[in-house]
Amino acid sequence: MSSRFTDQAQKALDLANEEAIGLRHHYVGTEHLLLALTQAGTGTGADVLKSLGVEADNVRLEIEKLISRGTDAVTTGQQPLTPRAKRVIEYAREEARIVNQKLIDAEHLLLGLFREPDGVAARVLLNLGLSLRQVREEALRVRLLQMKIVERAVRPVRATSGRKRKMREELLAHLTAIYEEEQARWNDPAKAMHEAAARFGDPAELAGELQDALPFTERLGYTTERFFGWRAPESAARYMMRVAVRLFFLLLLLFCPIVGVVAVVAGLDISAWKALRPLAALLLFLPVSQFLLGILYFKMRDALCGAFGAPRSLSKTFEVALGMASVVFGLALGFIAVTAWDRLGEAPVLQTSCAAAFLAPLFLLLQARVHGPAEISDTVWECLDLKTATN
Repeated sequence: MSSRFTDQAQKALDLANEEAIGLRHHYVGTEHLLLALTQAGTGTGADVLKSLGVEADNVRLEIEKLISRGTDAVTTGQQPLTPRAKRVIEYAREEARIVNQKLIDAEHLLLGLFREPDGVAARVLLNLGLSLRQVREEALRVRLLQMKIVERAVRPVRATSGRKRKMREELLAHLTAIYEEEQARWNDPAKAMHEAAARFGDPAELAGELQDALPFTERLGYTTERFFGWRAPESAARYMMRVAVRLFFLLLLLFCPIVGVVAVVAGLDISAWKALRPLAALLLFLPVSQFLLGILYFKMRDALCGAFGAPRSLSKTFEVALGMASVVFGLALGFIAVTAWDRLGEAPVLQTSCAAAFLAPLFLLLQARVHGPAEISDTVWECLDLKTATN
């Protein structure tokens, strides 16, 4: 498991185990992780708490108010993590992924403690007057500055989301390496960040170089994404409404010539209307389904991935999936009612609608599972305020 953590994060986990043994606890809980993170040498976690005015002694006193020391001595060795401590590590992994870090660091563990609200550690931090927003801003201050510098070079580039994702990863790794060199030289985060930004280069020039190196297909893909894709910082509802309206007019533009041909050839009698009913159903129900299922997809994705500081919720995911099934079933029946209303009560029609209602949520759940984390990370990048980036 140590391969998932930086040296500082692994040291914090080892110290948490020692804290558990010292308190005669046969487990490692969130309180032990917090005690470990307050100790010097565990990296950014300790620095963040200190900068926010939280002293190690105060943390220990608050913990002792909530839990008692065990009665039986604990033999040395690795004590098991509690379920809440395991969830904290999963939350920490998500926090690391959002800011494009492959390894969990000490500050991610601290953020993970806050995201487990029923744990002892979270209650202690809240009792000491801290909030998740405060801790996140301080814990990720340097990392966010690095991300802003990189984003100033990447955001102007007219490329697809996938290509930009790769650019960000590579440039951020490069800038991080430079920063670590400067930090080792100056031992001053502000000074190191300034020097690293200077060595990194002018983001505007880098943007031009990146743009010139792109093939034409990337520029075409960028134009397509700008037309149909999400644009920061619009909400999910606004985005899906924009997509649905554009889909409606595209279908209308596509179907108008067909209607014209049918009108000229067969006239607009009852038989012509029967032939055109599938087109009318598509025009009516496709944009509506795009809007409703899009909104529900984002809700499912955020509940499944624990997006933007919210805890994961399988129950919420299941509720959204049921909502999707209901929407798909209703839309399927509506589509069939328009195209062939006389067959609405037939068994094959109901079976088809039920199958669609079952398969659509499964497909969207798989989509959220596979692509959700990358979409969330892209959203964080696109919503960065670049005005405060370090020059």
